[in-house]
Order: sequence, then C-alpha cells, then structure tokens
Amino acid sequence: MKNLNIIDRFEDEFAFLSNFYIHTQIHDGKEYDSNEHWYQANKSSIEEEREAIRLARTPGIAKRMGSKKGYKKFKITLREDWENAKIDIMMEGLMNKFSNPFLKKKLLNTYLLMLIEGNRWHDNYWGSCTCNKCKKKFKRNALGHLLMAVRERKLIEVSKKKEKKDAS
Repeated sequence: MKNLNIIDRFEDEFAFLSNFYIHTQIHDGKEYDSNEHWYQANKSSIEEEREAIRLARTPGIAKRMGSKKGYKKFKITLREDWENAKIDIMMEGLMNKFSNPFLKKKLLNTYLLMLIEGNRWHDNYWGSCTCNKCKKKFKRNALGHLLMAVRERKLIEVSKKKEKKDAS
C-alpha cells in the first residue's frame, strides 16, 4: 500500500522537484537551464569548466560532465573544498529555483508531505535507492531534506508577507 504522506519519486506531477527539471535559474547574471546545471558547474573553480557545464545541452550531460568519469573528452577539475561546499551549493540553487512563483506554489502545495528522492541508480546520498542491492543501506536523502528545508523557508516568507499585509 502506498503511503499518502510521502512523495517518493520526483517524476510525473512531482517532476518539478527533480534537479533535472528544466527551468531557467539566474545566478550572478548567468542563466542555467536546471538546478543540475548549477550544481555541477559549481564543482569546479575553473571558469572555462563551469561555463562548459552551464552550457551543456541537457541536465544529464551536465551531470556526466561533473562526474569523476567525465563526459567524452571533458574532465572536471574538482574544487578543493567541494565536500564541504556541496550542501550549501545545492541549497543556494534550490532557494533560487523555488523563488519562481509557479514553482514555489507547487512546492508549498507539498506541505506536510515527506519528500524522498527515490531512485534506482544507487544514489543513497542525495536520495533513496529502492533496488534490492541497496535495500539495507543507509539512505541519507539529502535532496529530499533540503527541499523540505526550502519549503519551510518559503512558508515563513509567505507568512511574514501576509502578516505585513494584514498589519497595514
């Protein structure tokens, strides 16, 4: 039986929660086609590498370009502080993404629901892999937790705006 208090896949009506969701974000005056583009580009401190990832044709290509294996002849130079910075980079991207009124409303409509980035590609850091191989592994679900934190921040923003409006 499906738990109605959980969104456990970022697809179909909940695809907007995925980092692969196509939506232009602007950071420092530059456009990124998805949060995946933003996140992967920030793995490098070399401007040419960041720009190449920013301009990747799809979020999937951006992800491959930012991976250890690289993409075709492209190999990223991982910035030294990446392990310490990656959560903050993801949070910055998500806050930017969900400042869009349409996406913010969709996110706020998930209020009271647990968000789990369910997958079958063995990602138990950002999500929760549902394959048999990962059944007993710890699932951090960092993306789901960050999305819920962004949702809380956006709820507080909306509440403060309403209070201000009511006070005037």
